[in-house]
Amino acid sequence: MNWKDFISTLSRDFRLSENEIAQKCNINQPTINRMARGETNRPYPSTIQLLEEGLKIKIDDSNPNNISYIRLDAEKDYGHKILFFKYPILTNIHAGPSMSFVRENGAEYISLPYPKEENCFALRVQDNSMGQFITTGDIILADMDKSVVSGNVVVARLKDGRQFIRRFRELSHNVIMLYSDNGEYEPITIINSEIEAMFSIVGIWKKL
Repeated sequence: MNWKDFISTLSRDFRLSENEIAQKCNINQPTINRMARGETNRPYPSTIQLLEEGLKIKIDDSNPNNISYIRLDAEKDYGHKILFFKYPILTNIHAGPSMSFVRENGAEYISLPYPKEENCFALRVQDNSMGQFITTGDIILADMDKSVVSGNVVVARLKDGRQFIRRFRELSHNVIMLYSDNGEYEPITIINSEIEAMFSIVGIWKKL
């Protein structure tokens, strides 16, 4: 079903009017009305997130013609369900040669399927330095506890303030390379002592 049918389904399943859905999810009424009339084919990610948080659901819109959802309350059946946890989106990422972390104004969270919640955070990408693998608008999840091994995609901050999303390669016991899937970006070779922080990326959710 498309977004028009999906809003109708939510209204039926939760026994809420369009206005009540808007109020419960803190979404502007005109936004819900446009979706219900079929005038919106691709809602903003922030609108989808508000629907998920307000109704405690996880929306699957990977196929815009077959949108579905699951109730997060049902995710306690560990043996049969994929667990969803809420992670803070700490920064916007500019993954270019002058990349910087830009702090968000206010708290923002996203529900993602990953089997642990502690010491994880999400990032929003705003550049294409990793080619088509990670592109503008994608959400990536970093796990601070996961070991970094050669070939992993990492988010790294250097002590000089530069920050990157790159693949990691260990060249020797104290020298590493950070390299891109996009041939326009040259590899960066540094020593371990230049790194302030580096974490593995454990999930990528593509912007539709």
